Amino acid sequence: MIGSFSTTLLGSNPARTHNIRLAANALDGTLLEPGVELSFNERVGPRTPERGYLVAPVILREERQLQLGGGICQVASTVFDAALVAGLTPVERYRHSSPVDYIAPGEDATIAWGYKDLKLRNDSEQTVRLRVGVVGSTLLARIEAEAPTELSFELLTEERDVPASTDSNLPGREIELYRIHLQDGQEIEREFVHRDLYPSARIKDR
Repeated sequence: MIGSFSTTLLGSNPARTHNIRLAANALDGTLLEPGVELSFNERVGPRTPERGYLVAPVILREERQLQLGGGICQVASTVFDAALVAGLTPVERYRHSSPVDYIAPGEDATIAWGYKDLKLRNDSEQTVRLRVGVVGSTLLARIEAEAPTELSFELLTEERDVPASTDSNLPGREIELYRIHLQDGQEIEREFVHRDLYPSARIKDR
């Protein structure tokens, strides 16, 4: 195992947990050869009643609503962070319109069929395998490789206040995500991943 990340399912209703299990099962066992890219939407497929998905809470346009497949953004977020700490390359990622309660701001990944995807690429020289599953009340994503790697990775977020802009007249919070490259436990590089900007009211809603 070269990287893993987990999030809690405590407080998740049965329909939401059911959807999470379906998406996790679709991803579990995925092999990525060197240079190959994973598309979350292509792998998981459309979230329809025919494929077993249920109506559950989602965040849509900054509001909590009920929608088919609610909950699978938690799978995308957990896989996203596991991939980062395993050294995979993020190709496409979108933030939620509001921070979510199962993962820190800046570390989430939202998906929507047809227009928002999570894409990750294996830029290493060996094949990796994605393992995703629910263990008790925990959603766990792991990245396995053929051999150990010299580097390990940690995630670091930095938050700062942002003054009101002429566009919104609202102050906000800027969140930057960095990937720390470690060799023998020592930091050798700090890689900028992305920057998210939230109006301050949305941070308070978390």
